[in-house]
Amino acid sequence: MSHPAFDASLRALIDSARASLEAGDDSLAFNTRARRDGHDPEQVRAALQQAQLQLKGRQKFGVGADSMLFTRDGYEQATRGWIAAEHAERMRAAGASSIADLGSGIGADSIAFARAGLRVDAVERDAETAALTAENLSGFADARVHAADAEQFDVGAADAVWLDPARRSGSKRRMTPADWSPSLDFAFGLAKTHLLGVKLGPAVPHEVLPAEAEWQWVGEGTQTLEAAVYWGGAEREPGLRSALLRTSDGRFELRSSAADAAGVETAPLGRYLHEPHGTVIRAGLLPVLAAELGAGLVSESIAYLTSETHVAHPFAASFEVQEVLPLHAKAIAKRMRELQIGTLEIKQRGTGIEPADFRKRLKLQGPNSATLVLTRIEGDHHAVIARRIV
Repeated sequence: MSHPAFDASLRALIDSARASLEAGDDSLAFNTRARRDGHDPEQVRAALQQAQLQLKGRQKFGVGADSMLFTRDGYEQATRGWIAAEHAERMRAAGASSIADLGSGIGADSIAFARAGLRVDAVERDAETAALTAENLSGFADARVHAADAEQFDVGAADAVWLDPARRSGSKRRMTPADWSPSLDFAFGLAKTHLLGVKLGPAVPHEVLPAEAEWQWVGEGTQTLEAAVYWGGAEREPGLRSALLRTSDGRFELRSSAADAAGVETAPLGRYLHEPHGTVIRAGLLPVLAAELGAGLVSESIAYLTSETHVAHPFAASFEVQEVLPLHAKAIAKRMRELQIGTLEIKQRGTGIEPADFRKRLKLQGPNSATLVLTRIEGDHHAVIARRIV
């Protein structure tokens, strides 16, 4: 599975470039030194590019990125290492022993599948990317890479299929699901014959997803990173909806059956205001979170919750309400001066206000800090001065 462009000498040059950049050298310094030592200019450029991408890749893959090869687009689109491991565990737990990874990119998910003991066929249409995928999978005897079109590849021998439909064409994002490649019709059709997992962007509209499948939104820290659809026997329960979150405190999951879906009642603003994590909102799990917090909505169709008691929850940031003001910039600026607020976190939902622009109007000065939440409360616009708890 070796590729002649990335032989041992170029691998060593990449390692040298990465060490140089880590030591604080700039690209020009390494370029000059490497060419003076007799290295081919094209190899030096390739080594520098890979070293830069490997260092950046540590954000997604930890130090494992140091042995991976990337394209720039491939890195941006690659699944984070821990999420790929979640995908692999889900497919293994569903009974998969072999899997076709259609649209594998640089192989992040394929690597996780191989580490989980699955036989892997990674399929990537772009020949350059497929060559790098082959390098990334070269340590796994049961992994093969195919430079082929995902919709034309014969997946019959595999008992599971994983897809990550391309949502970009060059630098442009394909906004309409019908334009994704492979298409969702093709992807979901595979559930008739295979255990199926499909990775999608977090903003995917619910109406394009099969109701009988399991939908899971995945996040890390404050970010919502992806939606995954499990079907064809890979779902833990038909119609399951879940949010999976990793924070510095651990791994957390919130779940509910689609059959259990219910609304959330509005409630008068209480002592605490809660901001649900994006995974909860995307997954439609506000009723579950509200029940666990003993909270209601501050206003209809606004995804802030409120309660009289505080319950720490990994899927919600909580704030203690200190004051409520009408949403008038002059009145708020005056109150900020009185409170000597110089550091202000501004949040908004349902107002159309851009926090960065609003901040300029407040002319903040002073040693104190606070959070300002601009939103609707029981239908009317207000500004809530609050103290962040979690």
